[in-house]
Amino acid sequence: MLVLWSGFSCWSAQRLILTLAQERRVSGDVLQGALAGYLMLGLTGGLIFAALETIQPGSFTQGGLALDGSGQLQVWEVNFAQLNYFAFVSLTTTGFGDVLPVRTLARMGSMAIAVAGTFYLAVVMGLLISRFSGRGPRHDAP
Repeated sequence: MLVLWSGFSCWSAQRLILTLAQERRVSGDVLQGALAGYLMLGLTGGLIFAALETIQPGSFTQGGLALDGSGQLQVWEVNFAQLNYFAFVSLTTTGFGDVLPVRTLARMGSMAIAVAGTFYLAVVMGLLISRFSGRGPRHDAP
C-alpha cells in the first residue's frame, strides 16, 4: 500500500507541475490544484510515518514524555492523526518539537518530507509567479 501510494503521489505531483507549467493564467482552479498537491504531499508523509511507526515501534515520541517510563510511546499511543500533524509540521519546516522522530528512518523521513515540501513550494510558486507577472513563456497561437 505504501509503495502504491508513494508512486501515485509522485506521479500526481509530476502531472500537476507539468499542468501548471502549461497554464497561461493563474485562476482559482490553478490555485486549488496547487494547494491540493501540497496537501497530498502532507497526507503521503503521514501515511509513510504511520507505516514507519507500525514497522518500527518507537520511531516517534511525543514531546519526550513517556507514558511507560521508557522514553518512547508504544505504537498504539501514537495515532495516525498525530503522525499526520507531524508530517505537515515537517512539510512546512515549522518544527514545533512536540512530536519527535527518534529512530534513524523516522529522522530521514522527516528530512525527506521537509525537502520535498520546500522543493514543491519553490517550483509551484515560481510557475505561478511567472504566469501572474506575465513573464512566463507565451503560448499565443495565431
